[in-house]
Amino acid sequence: MPSILRVLDLGLAVCWLNVYLVRQALSIPFLGQMHSMHGFWEAVGRWCGANGWLGVWIPNWLGGLPSEFAYAPMVPFLAAQFGSPVVCVIAFCVGPVALFALVWELTRKPFAAFFAAVIYSLCAPTELLQPDGAFAWRHFLDARRLYVTFVWDEAPHQIALAFVCLTVVAWSRGWRGTAVVSIALAALASPFGITGCVLFGFCWLLAYGWSQRRMVVSTAIAGYLIVCPFYPPSLFAALRRNGALAPESEWTASAWMVLAVTLIVMLFLAAKRLPFFALLAVLMSSIPMLFYRFDLHFIDQPGRYKIEMELALVAAAVVGASALPRRFARVVAVGALCFCAYQTVQHRRFSKKSIKAADPAKTIEYRVAKWVEANLPNETVYAAGSIAQWINRFGNVRQYGGGAYPTAINIEQQKLYWSVLGERSAEKVAAQLGAAGVGAIIVSGPQSPEFWKPYPRDIDVYTGKLPVLWSDGS
Repeated sequence: MPSILRVLDLGLAVCWLNVYLVRQALSIPFLGQMHSMHGFWEAVGRWCGANGWLGVWIPNWLGGLPSEFAYAPMVPFLAAQFGSPVVCVIAFCVGPVALFALVWELTRKPFAAFFAAVIYSLCAPTELLQPDGAFAWRHFLDARRLYVTFVWDEAPHQIALAFVCLTVVAWSRGWRGTAVVSIALAALASPFGITGCVLFGFCWLLAYGWSQRRMVVSTAIAGYLIVCPFYPPSLFAALRRNGALAPESEWTASAWMVLAVTLIVMLFLAAKRLPFFALLAVLMSSIPMLFYRFDLHFIDQPGRYKIEMELALVAAAVVGASALPRRFARVVAVGALCFCAYQTVQHRRFSKKSIKAADPAKTIEYRVAKWVEANLPNETVYAAGSIAQWINRFGNVRQYGGGAYPTAINIEQQKLYWSVLGERSAEKVAAQLGAAGVGAIIVSGPQSPEFWKPYPRDIDVYTGKLPVLWSDGS
């Protein structure tokens, strides 16, 4: 019992550390991070909460689509109930706790699990191997996970990864029912939960033997059957079609070749008896590094797997260090504690600067939404950039774009939508969008304050060519 209490205490310490880092977000109704999809999550959650999550036509995004195509439902549901700031806090905190549970389950070393979770909370090891920008040693100290969760839009991905870790814990324990539920929750959080279960499960079988393959496969099938109303086969077909519009998601002969070589390498490493976390670190690191360095991929959106890469690298490093002789391990532990104390102070400062309340009424997205809702209530409008992602957070607007483009049901709609941004003939745009039923186009000017400005800055395509219905002066 004392050992279990110690594990629980360490797990709670990990949780409270992460809550402390971002605690002000719990009392903020609106983050104002307009270069994210937070507003879109809340809008989807409110719309589906009022009209239905399955089998309902949504006219507000992508020219219209079925509700199950809009987005993985967990985060929109939570965002509509509690607000996106609270959802981001949940996403930020559950990942390290799940990593703690995973490392403890597979190593039975509570302090190694604790250090893995804390270091994962407070550093960015991917910046040493595959930096987001120019390489610099100091970027190892960056609060990257905090940034991508609160400032960008990786909260669903983070929650899904946490459930993937818990799925491996359930497999290790032989808890089939728990594994099924965890797989289902990972999928409901994000499609990355589905691929994460596949990748983690593959590494777990390589490390612990293929004798458990029936349990892994059966729980995966059962988990999918639970969530299949939200992931119908037609959705996967849409993902495949839309992947052809993005080079990093398109399946080609080279993608199949890279997949085959990766499988061979992983089987070779497993034959050399590499442990689970080492195998996981190799596989998860290979996905973004092959993409960024050689423009190769064998999975959709490979660059976003830096999140899995970060978790795997920390776990592998800490578990490896825990195998050191006791006297060396103690020195490393003391150094890690000092490092974590320093990082906690630095991350808290960064958190205070990055996570602040904002007045939505002062944003251009709010003003555009209210004007369109009041003056064009029955029209479909074309919007892009930040406005497209946030306009339905503040008003009930029918868009030809917006939303999560990988799940668009009509590839021709996607082709037209993206072609407008680079088109230099206003007359052609008007003719094409008019034929698609679009009644107005929202264009941002050179001084417009939104974060995402998708229109070319070097030429004014529309002035004097189309009638101006409303201008904000920017």
